[in-house]
Amino acid sequence: MNFLAHVMLSSHDNEEMVGNLLGDFVRKGGEGAFSERMQRGIELHRRIDGFTDRHSVFRRSRRRIRPELRRFGGIAVDLFYDHFLAREFSSYHDIPLEQFAERLYRLLEQYEPQLPARLQQIMPSMIARNWLVSYREVDAIERALSRISLRLSRPNALGETAEDLRLCYDDFASDFEEFFPELLAFTREQQILLLR
Repeated sequence: MNFLAHVMLSSHDNEEMVGNLLGDFVRKGGEGAFSERMQRGIELHRRIDGFTDRHSVFRRSRRRIRPELRRFGGIAVDLFYDHFLAREFSSYHDIPLEQFAERLYRLLEQYEPQLPARLQQIMPSMIARNWLVSYREVDAIERALSRISLRLSRPNALGETAEDLRLCYDDFASDFEEFFPELLAFTREQQILLLR
C-alpha cells in the first residue's frame, strides 16, 4: 500500500500515524531513533506491506500489468489501490479525505525535525500539491508514478503503468474492493498484537 492507505490504517494516535508513514523511509534496524509509538507505526507499516505483497488478490492485480512493465507491478498497484481508497474514502473512514489529509500534513510539519531527510525533502511538495486528495484522479497517480520512477536507480518505465490502470480500471477497482476489507481486518489484529 502507499501513503494514503498506510496513514489511514493507523490508529488515532498521532505518533503511530507518522510512524506508519515512516515505514518507507526508515531502513530495518533504524527504527530505534524514534519514539516507541512511532516504532509501533513503523512495524505496523512493515506488517501491512508483508500481508499485501503475499495476498492473492494483490498478486492478481500485479498480473494485470503488461508483462514488460510487471517488474514495477508492486509499486504501481500500491498507488492504484491508493487511488481507489481516495475515491471511496468515506466508505472506510468517518472523516472526509480533505480533513484527514490536512491532519496528516499538520502532523508532518509538527514532527519535521524528527523525519528522515528524504521525507523532509518531499514533504513540501506533498503538502503544496495535496497528494493524498489528488490521488482521486488517475492523472495524479500517473504523476506520482513518474516521480517515483526518478528515484529508482535505473531508467525505467514505471510512469507508463498508469496506462494499465486506465485499460483495466474496473478490474483493478474490483480487486481493491475485495482486498481492502481483508487488509482492514488484518490491520486491526496487528494493532492489538503490537500493544501487548
